Amino acid sequence: MDWSTRIVLSVALLLAVNNAITRVPVLRDREVLFWTVQLVDLGACIALLVYGIPGFADMPAVSWMLGLLFLLHVAQNLRWRAERRRERGASDDVEAKKSALLKALGEPDEPEEPE
Repeated sequence: MDWSTRIVLSVALLLAVNNAITRVPVLRDREVLFWTVQLVDLGACIALLVYGIPGFADMPAVSWMLGLLFLLHVAQNLRWRAERRRERGASDDVEAKKSALLKALGEPDEPEEPE
């Protein structure tokens, strides 16, 4: 197996891991795995954009499309994670800290509505 085939298969495997990390319940809650996949995606994006895929030198659009696809996956996964954290109540901690800060400043929690 030559290098270009290995790289293309690695790209396909990484895309499958990207899809699995947001869909498989066992993988969803593993923070270390999530951030590892995001860093590998970002590294793959940079490598594909800078070096390209050997054997596809005459078609640079292939490397660019795959590199930008990984960048898109990073953005989508981060957005998915933020929405999931919001749903799970991570924003409750922020709201509690916000209300504690407002109380310390002497401001009311809820703005009063004019009559």
